[in-house]
Amino acid sequence: MSLRVCVIGAGACGLASAQVLKERGIPFDVYEQGSDVGGQWRFNNDSGTSAVYDSIELNSSRDLSGFPKYPMPKDYPLFPGHPQMLDYLERYTDHYGL
Repeated sequence: MSLRVCVIGAGACGLASAQVLKERGIPFDVYEQGSDVGGQWRFNNDSGTSAVYDSIELNSSRDLSGFPKYPMPKDYPLFPGHPQMLDYLERYTDHYGL
């Protein structure tokens, strides 16, 4: 019997889960309500569910907010806004082939 994992959401947590599943060879599917990755960080996403606003910034630094195996770029602001966070999640997705 082959089991498949279902990951709900392609935001930061869903993408991190997908990366670990892929790394471990566990089959999975990611379901995202919107048409692309980013979840809450996709400003004005087409799912209508994003709560971010235009001037939002992370309340933790880029050095503490990135994934351990894939740090945020040093050229991002110390406290990235939603454009950088979305860019980071898109790069992460591409880097790991998710």
